[in-house]
Amino acid sequence: MDNTLINFASDNSSAVHPVVLERLSTVNSGAVSSYGNDIYTEEAIKRCKLEFGTGALALSVFNGTGANTIALDIMADKYSMVLVPAGSHLISDECGAPARATGCDIAIVTEEPRKLTPNDLLPFMQLKGNIHKSQPKIVAIAQLTERGEAYSLDELKALRDFCDEHHLFLYIDGARLANATVALGSTLSDAAFGADIFSLGGTKNGFMAVETLIIRNLRLAGVAPYIRKQLAQLASKMRYLSAQVLAMFEGELWRANAAHANKMMQLLYEGIKDVSGIAVERVPSGNMMFVNMPEKLAEHLLKTFYFYVEKISADSDCARFVTSWDTKVADVEHLIAELKASA
Repeated sequence: MDNTLINFASDNSSAVHPVVLERLSTVNSGAVSSYGNDIYTEEAIKRCKLEFGTGALALSVFNGTGANTIALDIMADKYSMVLVPAGSHLISDECGAPARATGCDIAIVTEEPRKLTPNDLLPFMQLKGNIHKSQPKIVAIAQLTERGEAYSLDELKALRDFCDEHHLFLYIDGARLANATVALGSTLSDAAFGADIFSLGGTKNGFMAVETLIIRNLRLAGVAPYIRKQLAQLASKMRYLSAQVLAMFEGELWRANAAHANKMMQLLYEGIKDVSGIAVERVPSGNMMFVNMPEKLAEHLLKTFYFYVEKISADSDCARFVTSWDTKVADVEHLIAELKASA
């Protein structure tokens, strides 16, 4: 990324929140036990149990690919099938890591990126018991979705009921769970309702490098720490991951960061939704929005702003705009003004 460009590409590109840096500095003194046997990790686990239930197991890891891969490996047999919507991070952006680590087939069950429904999953249930086919075992979704939508509590309940009926596990990639929670006006726990395992994202929400797996299905808890180690995601200096988890909950920093990111996206949406010549794909739930526009307009905007583009026709692009905890009102207004002037 050219540092002269204004970032609307990814919340991964944003800076680390000063509170997080301060919290990291408070644990950066002296020697403490390694591999999670320290007071900071003990405190972080207690805080997660307070948020998600005393029976929940919390395991922090370095990154989202690691969290997703570990979660699937905990739930999967080597002959399992993971059911995902089109555009799922698991199959489009992780270089095959989940499939390589688990040995599973990852099956796309929708024709376009959108929220999964039980009706999407039902046809795959006929594969159960067929010795020639991988066996459906895991439903994996993201909250927010890859297109910036939030699953409602009713939609999550419907998926959970389907999984119970067909003896499936439910995994929720919560890289933007905080943004979904703010959008829903719910608790973090409810925004991941029904998941056997879900990830609590930090990296996209102003933290340095931490994702925490929350394992609510206790039948899966016993193997989880060993799989985390085997897949190279057990930090020796765990105190630095745990310090970020503690910062996340202190003063509900996770909520403040996500709320600001969502607010900036709503500001952008309201400013451009009626601009002639462009088309917003859908009203954003959180901090991500897709906008169809002429290729020449996208090329012009890319001279000032950093964002990702998908080609949708010979002369049309789909721009993905993402806001973050540190997105400035002035930068949003600048983008709105430039887009209106050039559309």
